[in-house]
Amino acid sequence: MNSRFDFLTGIVHVDADAPADWVEEPVLPVWARLNDPAWGDRLPRLLIHETVHFWQLLGSGYLTRLVADEWQRLLALEADGTLLAESARVAAHRDPTAVPFAADELVEAWCRYWDVHIRGPLRVMAEEHLERPEGPTRPEAYSHTDYDFVMTHGPLEQLYARPYRWLLDRTGGDSLICNALFPFVVFTAFASDEPVTFVREAMGRLLTDDVIAFVRRAAAEQRYLINQVWLAIAETVLQQHLGPLLVELSGPSLMVGSELVCEPPLSVHPLLGPYAVKAAKSNFGLWAAYFYPAGAGDSPAYASELSRLAREGPVIAQLCMPGQPWYRLTLGALVPPPVIRFRNLTWSAPVELEVGIPHGYRAKDGETFAPAVEALERRARYFRYAQEEVALGLPIGTFPR
Repeated sequence: MNSRFDFLTGIVHVDADAPADWVEEPVLPVWARLNDPAWGDRLPRLLIHETVHFWQLLGSGYLTRLVADEWQRLLALEADGTLLAESARVAAHRDPTAVPFAADELVEAWCRYWDVHIRGPLRVMAEEHLERPEGPTRPEAYSHTDYDFVMTHGPLEQLYARPYRWLLDRTGGDSLICNALFPFVVFTAFASDEPVTFVREAMGRLLTDDVIAFVRRAAAEQRYLINQVWLAIAETVLQQHLGPLLVELSGPSLMVGSELVCEPPLSVHPLLGPYAVKAAKSNFGLWAAYFYPAGAGDSPAYASELSRLAREGPVIAQLCMPGQPWYRLTLGALVPPPVIRFRNLTWSAPVELEVGIPHGYRAKDGETFAPAVEALERRARYFRYAQEEVALGLPIGTFPR
């Protein structure tokens, strides 16, 4: 079993065993305590990386269009046995000759960025057996040197290193500016038609004396605590700089993937279609007070800003910053992957979540996404076998199904 997020089906696969009692949990406890030693190292690391891919899809009009292209091919194959050619958009997405990097590398860089932030560079170094670089480091904490190193090194660095290295180079090696802007630039890029073009244009426009001074001032005011720096600069960077650029390059305003899933052909997808309805019905603002309890260990100003952004811009704020601990908890409760396959069990999300007093969360009417999974995976498997057969010059149906 390989850990992966299957974009076509919406199913997360995690190559690790989960606690047996998770199968009955409507909300996995790991979202509130991701780095709890009880889970070990492997389980939370793989789970958060693949889940961020799912949240990335919910937040990305670009990725949703890629999935729609492939889903259209599957529907055509089922309709008349014809395997349509791969769309130009899908082919360009993973072009190995793309300069300065391909869109699929940007996808992986985004997920690497958040799993390093959430798990911590020092923990990632230990898990990947990386030797810590020399630099201004403290034994008990990590520095920008550690973070930049882990983002550009590792056993799979060929998948994710080039985009981050390029952004870091564009800032003249300024780790603070690179890390402060990265989430907003890349998130908005995935709402555009051409994410790599958007990133190039965005960095050219953001790296001005005024913007750099604004970010540095915000960082100093927030004592360089990156979670708080993001909150302090989010609206200015998104609304005043990246939003207008998106309209200029791609036409529409910021479009998240969960909205596009409601449109054909994905509206008939057995998991993603109903899931878009679930996401639309999830009132992030209403739940914010429940998920962000007073006295949770955060400063009052930080907690207040988290809650305000959740109320006023729920989808954008939380999908853009899944590394914010309270946002991750909200996403994990309200819009987790519809199905997660661990090595030893399969967990299915509630179709609708409600709070039961005094017993906590529960699936409304006991309904989950489990019934849709088996048939969907069978359809996806048929489609992928057909792709392999055509690639080998064989008739469709050659391989046993």
